Amino acid sequence: MKNVMPAVVGIGIDKRTRVGYRFSGNDSYWNEFQKYYKQEEKQFRQKGQPQWEKGQDTITVEDIAVVGSGFIVAKDGTIVTAQHVIDGHRSVYITTWDNKVYRAKLARQSKEDDIAILTMEVGGGSFPFMPMGNSDNLEIAEPVIAIGNPFGITFTVTSGIVSALNRTLGEGTRKLIQTDAPLNPGNSGGPLLNLNGEVIGISDAIYSPGKGVDGEAFNVGLAFAVPVNRAKDLLAAATPAPGSGSGGGVYLGIGLKNSAQDAVVDSVDEGSPAARAGMEPGDLIVGVDGRRVAGADAVLRLLRGKKPGETATLTIARGEKLMEIRVRLSQREEG
Repeated sequence: MKNVMPAVVGIGIDKRTRVGYRFSGNDSYWNEFQKYYKQEEKQFRQKGQPQWEKGQDTITVEDIAVVGSGFIVAKDGTIVTAQHVIDGHRSVYITTWDNKVYRAKLARQSKEDDIAILTMEVGGGSFPFMPMGNSDNLEIAEPVIAIGNPFGITFTVTSGIVSALNRTLGEGTRKLIQTDAPLNPGNSGGPLLNLNGEVIGISDAIYSPGKGVDGEAFNVGLAFAVPVNRAKDLLAAATPAPGSGSGGGVYLGIGLKNSAQDAVVDSVDEGSPAARAGMEPGDLIVGVDGRRVAGADAVLRLLRGKKPGETATLTIARGEKLMEIRVRLSQREEG
């Protein structure tokens, strides 16, 4: 745990201001609330309160109300959390293991998957980050560990097992991991780990027949997490040069784009594993390790389950020919 705990963060709001208040109602009420908020904010600033700066804020961890959890996935401070944790908050802050506070900026989100990618507004820096596992390899009864901030009680560790896979909630279609690890409000967005310390899920929801602290739902052994491979897809889509790395620590050296239902090789990096294996721009990738794929996301998802040094067998359509190309994957450099 000492190796992964520093990569867990709290997602919070400044409890001294109106920032982060949620409001449900029609548009006319919302507009009136916005006017009130702007007046309050202006008066607050005129009273000599500190102005916010980029990087570590002038506010301290004591000023932050932690409303959810997240985890760092790259040394530049990129963070994965649940989208519903940040939804409705005008300003979001990150609290770290060493009690520092940073402003957060939304980089990308998927409301359908309930995943958000955040970046910390800090110049430079090298943050501890968590390795990602492969949620496609999970098995029922596999032990798991959850870390988060239930009810604002920060950096809490709980454990359990995978109770079921591919669960859906209500009328939803998302395929979730069910676990009996004790999760409560505030755990949302935190990592669900396997015993190797790899993230395999993002804590997302609980089922509770009653209410507990402050009217919040409480854990009864039915908790759910988003498979981490869905976050990998979102991270890959947010990368400036998708395809140059698979997003899971391995490097193939191609640019991918979608054409209809096909994954088209748009470019091949000189000297890359793909170039050495004979891949060419215009190739269509239709299979990975014997599995049929449709689209660039499916290719990336399968490659992320591999490690540097392993070999991927790609089924390629080139013109009227169908061929298999074996590519030895190398280490992707972290940016």
